[in-house]
Amino acid sequence: MPGGFNRRDALKIAGASLALGSLAGCEKVRRDPDEILPFVHQPEKFVPGNKLMYATAQQRSDGAVGLLAEANEGRPTKLEGNPAHPASLGASDAWAQAEVLKLYDPQRSKTPLKGGQPAKWEEWETFAKEHFGKIQAEQGKGLAFLVEEDMGPTFERLLGKLPQAKVVRFDPLASDHANMGAQLAFGPGARAHYEVAKAKVIFSLDSDFLSSGPEHLKHARAFGQSRAVHSTIDIEKMIRLYAAEGLFSTVGSNADHRIRINSGEGVAVLKAVAAAVGANDLGAGGKELTDAQQKFVAALARDLTANKGNSIIFVGERQPAAVHALGHALNAFLGNIGSTVSISVTEGAVARKSQSEQLDELIKALGGEITTVVAFENNPFYAAAGAFKFADALSKATFIHAAVLPEETGVKATWHVPTAHFLESWGDATAWSGVASLVQPIILPLHGGKPTLSLLAQLVGETETNDKKLVEATWVGKQLADTRAWRKALHDGLIAGTGRNAGTAEVKTADVTAALGNVAPVSATKDSLEFIAFDGNLKDGRLSNVSWLMELPDSMSKLCWDNALLVSPSLAKELGINSAVKKNEYSSDIVEISVEGRTVKAPTFVLPGIAQYSVVMARGFGRTWGDVASNIGVNAAAVLGTGGSVIQGVKLTKTGETTNLCSTQDHFGVPGNVVRELTFAEQSAEPAGAASRHIGLEPRPLFRSATAKQYAADGGKFAREGDVPANLVQLGTPKNRPSKPIQPTTEVTYEGQQWGMVIDLSACLGCNACTVACIAENNIPTVGRDQVLLGREMHWIRIDRYFSGDIDSPRAIHQPMTCQHCENAPCEPVCPVSATVHDEEGINSMAYNRCIGTRYCANNCPYKVRRYNYLDFSHTGDFVVEKGQPWPFKGEKDMDWAARFKTLKLQRNPDVTVRYRGVMEKCTFCTQRIEEAKIAAKRAGQDRKKLPDGAVTPACAQACATQAITFGNINDLESRVAKLKQSERNYELLQELNVRPRTTYLARVRNENEELA
Repeated sequence: MPGGFNRRDALKIAGASLALGSLAGCEKVRRDPDEILPFVHQPEKFVPGNKLMYATAQQRSDGAVGLLAEANEGRPTKLEGNPAHPASLGASDAWAQAEVLKLYDPQRSKTPLKGGQPAKWEEWETFAKEHFGKIQAEQGKGLAFLVEEDMGPTFERLLGKLPQAKVVRFDPLASDHANMGAQLAFGPGARAHYEVAKAKVIFSLDSDFLSSGPEHLKHARAFGQSRAVHSTIDIEKMIRLYAAEGLFSTVGSNADHRIRINSGEGVAVLKAVAAAVGANDLGAGGKELTDAQQKFVAALARDLTANKGNSIIFVGERQPAAVHALGHALNAFLGNIGSTVSISVTEGAVARKSQSEQLDELIKALGGEITTVVAFENNPFYAAAGAFKFADALSKATFIHAAVLPEETGVKATWHVPTAHFLESWGDATAWSGVASLVQPIILPLHGGKPTLSLLAQLVGETETNDKKLVEATWVGKQLADTRAWRKALHDGLIAGTGRNAGTAEVKTADVTAALGNVAPVSATKDSLEFIAFDGNLKDGRLSNVSWLMELPDSMSKLCWDNALLVSPSLAKELGINSAVKKNEYSSDIVEISVEGRTVKAPTFVLPGIAQYSVVMARGFGRTWGDVASNIGVNAAAVLGTGGSVIQGVKLTKTGETTNLCSTQDHFGVPGNVVRELTFAEQSAEPAGAASRHIGLEPRPLFRSATAKQYAADGGKFAREGDVPANLVQLGTPKNRPSKPIQPTTEVTYEGQQWGMVIDLSACLGCNACTVACIAENNIPTVGRDQVLLGREMHWIRIDRYFSGDIDSPRAIHQPMTCQHCENAPCEPVCPVSATVHDEEGINSMAYNRCIGTRYCANNCPYKVRRYNYLDFSHTGDFVVEKGQPWPFKGEKDMDWAARFKTLKLQRNPDVTVRYRGVMEKCTFCTQRIEEAKIAAKRAGQDRKKLPDGAVTPACAQACATQAITFGNINDLESRVAKLKQSERNYELLQELNVRPRTTYLARVRNENEELA
């Protein structure tokens, strides 16, 4: 047709007209109610079928993280890290990914609760006006706010409106000991900032700075970049990481050297380090260490001394404030402050009390000085279980609980007021560095919850209660000069010019030394154990009702839908504890935990790497509320009793009972020799031609690693040492060997755009962020505990965890495993209906409508990465509930599967097909993102078959904080992925099968200290 207008364009216009008509019923577009327009006026930038990205942020206990929210036709469906934000740098963690499912939780309150029973909003408004009107008249006298550590600038501003009100900080996820330690070392308002990128040596004492705590995404990025070794020059930038801890953390599993200690021994170890580096005043009065600990400390001290000004000492939250202060003093002694460590101090800050002291004071004041308590986004009836008898104390006051979910606290409060999720409301947030961000709503409140700022403004007597205007009052005309600056801050996701002034500060050595005198090391024994509670996938329980995280295997134990008391193999042997492995499950002995008059029963799980006389348990379980969370596992807070995360003097007694635990460690196992770790000494000792002895019939190791010294010696050739030449690839034994190769060995050249992936095992932390990102992006269902016990979990990417070395103190290894997209794929020829085929760009694709569910492909896949829909998971959202069957969860008799699915389905990505029963599925390299990039290229007048490098990033790679996953066109020799595939460290899994996978791995390089090798 003339003018370039053709039939296809006419159909586009017709389709767009129909889509516009459908907007008449759309109420959830991200707009304020007063800005919504009739459907005949299409909202700006809104095109049906096109997703939009909005910059926002999430305020957390240890500082905000910058996010980008993906909206499909007004529905938030996924969260990504904001590349411009200093705390996220474009990455995200599993908990940020999970927030989008929490938004659609079917159990969110629809109305206020009065005494645990539904009430009308009008009743709440009448009560609030009368009750808080009296409090406002007395400037807040008799009122206490129970809030988290950091609630954002506008919230904190509003808290000051009632000067007589008491503000109590209660937040199990906050770095309270770290904050108190900084105050002890530098004074009130002090905060430490770490630059991992500048460090050469790091010592982590009971810290997990790579996966939790302030700026952990930033730290992980720097650590990952230091491990990106592609030449001998890169070895010089490698960080050497030492760790001393009682549990097996992410830091410990990635450390070059790790020793097991009880948390109670942390002060003794750090004092020994102080003495060894020459800080004798700080190291005085230390406890004698074991031979292994002394050797570790001596080597560490020499490394720290040799790298003054280029080292960091991290101290974890399980250590008391005085030990944190000692860490700061050591950083100052080593010349790190002003280099790898900087200190910021809030001007005019007053000394603060610890959270436990604040909460204890509140309990004593209830019924007397304090008559009304308002808790925002807190769940103390669960998180403080066993501590302070909170429920009894709060019965003396009028208690208002304001939160997104009612949970254990809301159903027992005088009033529960449902609040809006942060994706539904305006707000602001401050990162650990002080950089501020604006939080903008992506969708109107689904259930009419009040924005947190609006509710607080109402309670403190503000005339203006609109959340957007409250935020504008904080910033416009101040840091944001005008509306234009406001819009730029919204667009960028941060407010330029904000941030704490960090620099140097003097350590109050006398105060630190005095405080250390009150901290004595504690040595645990078999009859007086140390109990450690840690924040796992569910954190402190605030994400327990998110099924994605409940089914996410723990990084180390691989438990899901369960928690257990983790014990070391040596302690298990001493106490006669058994963990018999069955098919897909573990038979576990149940023990009784006794401490300070409290007794709790818990199953046990034997895990290598735990300190001998420490026992460890994940928080977030043992809930009594929530259709996902309730009646699963044991509440660790009930053991602790006095708050915190460590308690001494624990005794275990076998009950004679057993139970089955749900662990995925042995699911979808890949046969073969799992790990080959080669030291320089081992390599040097091998005779000439030793490589040839590895050419045989035994499978090649799946995980390969070596030391930096060995890499410098052979340039990375160790990674492919012993790989079988293509012409020798055969199957069988010397007595029974086929006459022809197992697969054709002819090299094939592929033209055009060809996709491939490289995973760097030196950089992978095993944090699981990629797994949850994949779930959110690709509509992967949660199947429930019973199905997981049958080995039917549906995750497209799993993180295999292996141990090597001594069973009590091993080295841990993480290896992501997903579809390898083999060029010579063994799954394809066995499918009778060609449901799995290769496309022209090298992706092993699934045609779901062809699949008849023979599962031949899964049987023939050597990597075990295919997932089969045994049941129809598509209509329930996150559980298997057969149509016509009753809802299986206690307390939810009136909710059927359809009611639950009504909100959960709003999270689904419309660009990804929802699979159904009888269909096989697997990783697709996020083919929908590839197609999206092609469409964008075509619109821009570019060649859709020659996308530039970086145009496509799969969900797993986008979430990864360490950039361990690289994806791109392997035929573009200038692309990053093509260059990585040329690295000597690059190797194929199961290379001897000659399936030619498109996903390959970079062998791990360890920066070991030869003194400890």
